[in-house]
Amino acid sequence: MSAERIPGRPDLKTIACILFVLFHLACGPLPALGLEPQASALKESMEQEKERARAGKKGLTRLTQKERGLYLDLAGVEDAIEGVQRQITQKERELSVIDALIEQTGKEHAALTKLREKTLEDLDGLIVALWPFRIQDTQGRLERVSTWDRADRRFVWTAAIYRDTREKLEQVRDQSRRIESNLAQQVKLREDAEVRLSDINQAKDRLLRDKLLFLHRIQEVRAERINREEALGRILATIKDLDYRLKNLSGKKFEELKGYMPWPAQGKTVAGFHPEVSPPQMGLGLSVPEKAPICSIFWGKVVHNDVLRGFGRVVILYHGDNYYSLYAFLSESPVRVGRQMEKGEPLGLAGYYPEAKGPGLYFELRFGEKAINPENWLAAQG
Repeated sequence: MSAERIPGRPDLKTIACILFVLFHLACGPLPALGLEPQASALKESMEQEKERARAGKKGLTRLTQKERGLYLDLAGVEDAIEGVQRQITQKERELSVIDALIEQTGKEHAALTKLREKTLEDLDGLIVALWPFRIQDTQGRLERVSTWDRADRRFVWTAAIYRDTREKLEQVRDQSRRIESNLAQQVKLREDAEVRLSDINQAKDRLLRDKLLFLHRIQEVRAERINREEALGRILATIKDLDYRLKNLSGKKFEELKGYMPWPAQGKTVAGFHPEVSPPQMGLGLSVPEKAPICSIFWGKVVHNDVLRGFGRVVILYHGDNYYSLYAFLSESPVRVGRQMEKGEPLGLAGYYPEAKGPGLYFELRFGEKAINPENWLAAQG
């Protein structure tokens, strides 16, 4: 395509002006960008997410209350365990007393056993002393005494031996009963101690099982609460993102980004904005790499996408509030008329631009039919 102007053919600036005039004459002032459906969808999504967030917060509140309740129950169990532990300590002290009694009873048992052995020895001696008299008496060979005094002495002596023997027998019987009672007392003390300790240990084991159960339930509730918190965090992040997008969508005022808009392409400026020269320069000309992407500088609606002879493909966006942007010398552009474009979204690829003697872009901004200097609206290049 030749860079020379063809006599009688209007330049690009005139064609752009004609296009804008035709749009206004045919349709009147263009309506807003049609962002309402997008904003409505975003609002609906955000309300849904907020409802999920409210439900999530309620669920977290219930889980937190449940967790607190479990901690209170656990505190009660721990208090009960502590009480049982005090009982065990008390019982252990009582058991130590019982052990002392058992030890004392054992000593008494040993003493009684020793005393009975001594008593049995004495009884054996008495029986040995009486036995000859018993044998002689049964055989009729008991020595006869010749005097009353001698008979009386024998009687007194024999009676004393018999009396001592009976006393020793009674002592042996009493000592045996005491030993049996002592042994029974030891058995009873041990059985009582074992029963008491067993009851306490069973109570402690039961409370420990309850504690483990509460700890397990607390872990389950805490894990569920953490999962809910993470899910709520994701929901809140989504709400934040939707809110940001909604604000961007509802706050898409062209004037608000004056001086901060992205360039439509990265390249070297080969033609500046000079409306006072002849012929007037109503936009910027850029030299860019081959097939460089050409992007929208702001949210807008495609109102024109067609090839103009000698100027390649021309795309015009309407940005609301009577602002337009024009992109010329595109080699191709897939966007359709009526499509809503995002800021920075590709419109197509750079084609041959005569001013750049290679791939480039002619870019223009207009407020209604009036061309405005793009350099005042685009962000400063570093």
